[in-house]
Amino acid sequence: AVLRGHLDVAAVRRARSFNEFNALVDLRMYGLASVEELWAKCNPLRGDFIDANVPTMCISALDDPVIPEVMIPMELFQHSWKPCVLLKSQHGGHCGFLEGWSGLRWDYRVSFAFLKLVAARKCAGL
Repeated sequence: AVLRGHLDVAAVRRARSFNEFNALVDLRMYGLASVEELWAKCNPLRGDFIDANVPTMCISALDDPVIPEVMIPMELFQHSWKPCVLLKSQHGGHCGFLEGWSGLRWDYRVSFAFLKLVAARKCAGL
């Protein structure tokens, strides 16, 4: 109800692709001119990430319909000077890193283990 009057709700419901949805919703919400501009501004692996020297772990599922493996710049994770780790899983979609039918999420556990390792190395002066 909040978006009525701001969006063409019927057109949004008919959208059949992410680009159609982005053009109808996100461009209006953020005042952007094109889907390309949206992706450039929202890409988590844009320039400021590349320039950062902060330990980073990225998790990606090979069945992700939004960010398929071909869109991941693997070269960012292949340099020893870059403190980045890419963890790829077979399944998980875009954000569904569940442990079977339990409803538990394994990505939280792995993320905290990564953060503990980074903190331990920093405390040890590595």
